[in-house]
Amino acid sequence: MAASCRFILLLALCLALPAQAQVLRIVAGMIPGFCEAKSSAAGGVSGVSCVLVAEMARRVGYQRPIDLMPQARSIETARAGPMVLLPLGRNDSREAFFQWHIKLLEDDVVLVARQDSGVDISSVGAVREQPVGGLRGGMGFDIAERAGLHRLEAVAEERLNARKLAVGRISAWVGVWNSIKRAQASENLPVSALRRGAVLRRAEIHLAASPDVPPAELARWKAALESMKADGTYRRILADYDYDLPR
Repeated sequence: MAASCRFILLLALCLALPAQAQVLRIVAGMIPGFCEAKSSAAGGVSGVSCVLVAEMARRVGYQRPIDLMPQARSIETARAGPMVLLPLGRNDSREAFFQWHIKLLEDDVVLVARQDSGVDISSVGAVREQPVGGLRGGMGFDIAERAGLHRLEAVAEERLNARKLAVGRISAWVGVWNSIKRAQASENLPVSALRRGAVLRRAEIHLAASPDVPPAELARWKAALESMKADGTYRRILADYDYDLPR
């Protein structure tokens, strides 16, 4: 009987814990140029978004690692919560599921094709019947899907689109420009072999938060980002990753 009472008491205490008592977690989808694992045996993260967030974490005293996972799974993990931060592109389909108070970066969601091809990439409508590659769970894929592309092909890693475009398995590629550029280079393919077409949207990449992250906590992370901009760290990180600002 005593053991049963202790169990009931412990259960009641756990249920009574406020949301703020949950441990904050940072997850990130693996996207070339934005969030990747370091190639060194020491581990850690690479990519402009994740390095920005890692430096913000250092400044606020957050010491847990960033959990890297496929992009689609990172979004589902953050939606399920609790207490999750996630570097993520902001769009209509994600708007209601997160808090969007901390903008990290801007980029362009674009259509690209091979430089030596005659494929019309001046608009989404021009490629509606063409095979177009995109990253599953990525912002470009979501926009293209909503635009009604009939032959949209999803991949789990952006570098696979670079390969498919190079050998002619897809006619065009939709995605965030800096990620496309990094994926192309990761496959030892020249960025100059790509031809940019229509800009489908100006992308905002935020440090999104699950709804239960307290405003005071988000204010600390936002202040860390502002301090990085003030002391030049932000500009240095963008330069380290050869980050192209939107045209």
